[in-house]
Amino acid sequence: MASLGGYVVLVKDPKHLLSPFENILSDKGEQLAILSAIAFGIAAIADRIITTNLAPEVHTFFILTGMSIAFNGYLYRKNGKKHFKNLRTRVKMDKKAYLSVGIIQAAAMLAVMTALSLQDASKVVPVLQLQVPLTVIAGGMLFKEDNILIKLLGSAILLAGVALVAL
Repeated sequence: MASLGGYVVLVKDPKHLLSPFENILSDKGEQLAILSAIAFGIAAIADRIITTNLAPEVHTFFILTGMSIAFNGYLYRKNGKKHFKNLRTRVKMDKKAYLSVGIIQAAAMLAVMTALSLQDASKVVPVLQLQVPLTVIAGGMLFKEDNILIKLLGSAILLAGVALVAL
């Protein structure tokens, strides 16, 4: 059911129910979404293994620090000192937003790592899909995305599937 719900969320045109399959070959966004889903699945297994041997707080710290160093290193190599100047300017302009998003992201990641240290990944990962209705609603309200009612139906089906997996 969770997969069916996710599929319905991807339907772009209600008259073409096969559109998610048709778009896989041509839509770079869908291709990257599938790739990231596979990567997140592998990462969840690795995180479960690591958090059973290492405190979730330590693992979260290393992940966030490592990502920050890696991406800033990449952007510095690509854009030179201009990257850090632009970053500093943006952060100074909106400190509260950057700080808020950083705290929320760190807390969310710590919650996931703590959950993985306490529970099987096969139960934690599906429950993370509870975020789908929130993103569908935000997509409709903030970004004026199309077919929100169908996407909400897909979200409801997905949530029913998540509930079955979590049992």
